Amino acid sequence: MLALNAGARVASVGLKRPVATPAPLALAVRHKSKLFAPVPRAAPVKKEIAVIETAHIGPKLQNINSPLDCWVDVAPSKSLIAVVFGPYYQVFQLKPNWQTSGRDANWAETVAIELLTRALVAHGYTGPSISVRSDSATALRVLNGGKCSVKDIEECGARLRYVKEVLPFKIEGLKVPGKHNVADAISRGKKAKNGFTEVKCPVIIPEALTPYVAPA
Repeated sequence: MLALNAGARVASVGLKRPVATPAPLALAVRHKSKLFAPVPRAAPVKKEIAVIETAHIGPKLQNINSPLDCWVDVAPSKSLIAVVFGPYYQVFQLKPNWQTSGRDANWAETVAIELLTRALVAHGYTGPSISVRSDSATALRVLNGGKCSVKDIEECGARLRYVKEVLPFKIEGLKVPGKHNVADAISRGKKAKNGFTEVKCPVIIPEALTPYVAPA
């Protein structure tokens, strides 16, 4: 069972750094294929991770079952993203200009997974593992290391691939029908089922996403 200890701060959650120092450079080099649009360079991504590592935010999650059951979903008509972790959930708002330049529901679903990982870090979750359920095959493919020809989705994928190297927990992606997605109703602005509690912990949103996403 999860428990929130109010007031706990997360100065460091035991995030592991890549063993090989050149890893960020390798990330930048890997994605020069003509098939894919340019992805975030190592420096910005590394900076984002450093911010997460030193973020003084909480409260902290403790006594967590593993793997931790998580769900993400997006309601484009409501411009809302919902992420659920254990009995807790958090909602994010998509800004009015989000659905431009190829950004669509699959992009938003991939963003939701990014936000979920950051919410868990903000709450001090150290693993050892989580299971992320989504109804977007594209988002799950990107999460599991696949690439995407859509520029903005591939940028999310590049960040996820790097973040997964330094997170203190492993991530497994699972496909789930929309009707069985716990985050579905929440993303549509409906009341969560009994047993789920909303939290509004400050979450470090990736710099590249700030023009399109904000805390709800």
